[in-house]
Amino acid sequence: MFGLVRDQSHITDAPHELEVEGLCTTVVSYTSGMPASERPELPGYNSAILSLVVCTMLLVVFSLHHYPRYFKSLAQNLWNVRSRTNVFDDSSLHGTRALGAMSVQVVVYESLLMLSAVMSAQGSYYGSSDMLRLTGIILLIAGGYYLWQILAYRFIGYVFADKGQTEQWMQGFYSSQGLLGFLLLIPALLGLFYPASIKTVALAGILLYSAARIMFICKGFRIFYHNSFSLVYFILYLCSVEIIPIVAIYNGVVSFCRISI
Repeated sequence: MFGLVRDQSHITDAPHELEVEGLCTTVVSYTSGMPASERPELPGYNSAILSLVVCTMLLVVFSLHHYPRYFKSLAQNLWNVRSRTNVFDDSSLHGTRALGAMSVQVVVYESLLMLSAVMSAQGSYYGSSDMLRLTGIILLIAGGYYLWQILAYRFIGYVFADKGQTEQWMQGFYSSQGLLGFLLLIPALLGLFYPASIKTVALAGILLYSAARIMFICKGFRIFYHNSFSLVYFILYLCSVEIIPIVAIYNGVVSFCRISI
């Protein structure tokens, strides 16, 4: 007897504007939709960051043709303090290219690990433009710090050691950073593609970096330690070159991200 009455209302029937006392009109909020926002993006799916990783891998592959020879040389120069011929002292283009490739490798992978750690510490992911901006800043900082270390070690060697000892010390630095670059490849990729594992990955990166630095510091101690008085200078070197800059760089990057991004 009673039929169902179909609702004939439509979204177009809803008021878009309301008149308030005949003086002005107010737009109804739900008719304007939601404001657009940039979609958060994981760093591992950013094409620019992936291109950076691939280019770094190709650079290393094409620069190192004799892997057993280079790895053997890296392991020997990491601890040996005797004067010997080093592959990195080769004046040929190949030796210079190999050293440059491994330097770029360690800077890139350290930067990517720091990028993943900073983004995780912020508790959110940035848009593509902000992510690339942050990546560029971290790369500049890491590259600048790497060059600063070379200049600092050269200066310390010039002041406190002879040319041969300085070259042995620099061989230890290049070897420690070269091996570190290869070891950081897997943690860097895991941090990019699996952000949930960043705590474990960051811890692994810190341990690998610390192990490389300890080996380098031990070689420096064997070269520069002569008596108890030289120990004072060595402690000052540890504080001013190895500890304070790392803490300052990390705090600076985190503070910059909180303020600017």
